[in-house]
Amino acid sequence: MLIDAYLLDTQFYKARKFYYSLPETLQKTIPAIKEFQILLNSFSQGSETEYSHLKNLLSDLSQKGDISAQELVYYQSAFALAEADYPLAKQYLQQLTDPKYQSYKSDIDSAFQQYQSLKSVPSYYQEGLIGFQLMKNGFYALAKKVAIPLANQYSNYILPYQILAKTDFSNGKPDSAVGYFQKLLELDYEQKNNYLYHLGVLYYQLGNYTQAVLSFSQITNQDIMLDAERYLVLSYTALGETEKAIKSWQRLAGYPEIKKSDFYSFFQEAFWKPYRRGQSSPYLKNTSLVNAYLQLCPKKLAQSDQVVCQYGQLGKQLATQKNQISI
Repeated sequence: MLIDAYLLDTQFYKARKFYYSLPETLQKTIPAIKEFQILLNSFSQGSETEYSHLKNLLSDLSQKGDISAQELVYYQSAFALAEADYPLAKQYLQQLTDPKYQSYKSDIDSAFQQYQSLKSVPSYYQEGLIGFQLMKNGFYALAKKVAIPLANQYSNYILPYQILAKTDFSNGKPDSAVGYFQKLLELDYEQKNNYLYHLGVLYYQLGNYTQAVLSFSQITNQDIMLDAERYLVLSYTALGETEKAIKSWQRLAGYPEIKKSDFYSFFQEAFWKPYRRGQSSPYLKNTSLVNAYLQLCPKKLAQSDQVVCQYGQLGKQLATQKNQISI
């Protein structure tokens, strides 16, 4: 079912849109637990009606025996945390004994302990720490319920913006995620490489390849340079700037961590795409890069992956013939 695929991919807003696009008769055929899972991570932040409906759904699921007693306590604890009712949340957490919830329980406990260890910090810091752990444990909309008021009231508090940015990034809301990451660049320049990378990915997803290039080109952290370079290749290619794409491919070949998908993508771009389109390949104007990838491929890939290198060799033969015919 499409709804299951959306939920599995954390595309809760797409699942919501699809669910509510169905006729009411079809909606009734979908298990109530699915509606609950959809709304749990996509309820409208400005709608108390939706939030109340979500909590009523949980109660109905429990009464019908569709969820276990431990599942009920698990969700009740998350609602209490989002509402900043920490004494009630702690009561629920004490009742959670199922091993599968111990990681969640540990994360929330650590947030409380972290706040207690801090000296002379305002109380809203605790809310931010709790919101972050809710997000970490997949309660995205509940985390936003915590973060949005904090961001509105305390505009220089970094953590709510991190919650909102990462939540919308994960849930397929690139437009709003861009705004949050831009705000983070202003507030937390020490983490600029992380924010620039996410902005680059978001701009690429939105088809704004020029801004994607601008973001990726500013990254200086070696730990994420490789992935940034991959996106630069894609962005320059989408912009039709082949020479710049070739330079990115050259830099990519110098990374020890280059992998099978990189070789496959290069062979596709350099040989197979032009060949299938009946075009000459600009990559064959200077064969040094082509030869570098063909020579590097068998050295870098395992024996079981050598077929990729063979794919490249065949591609070069066909693309070379095409170039000679075109000439």
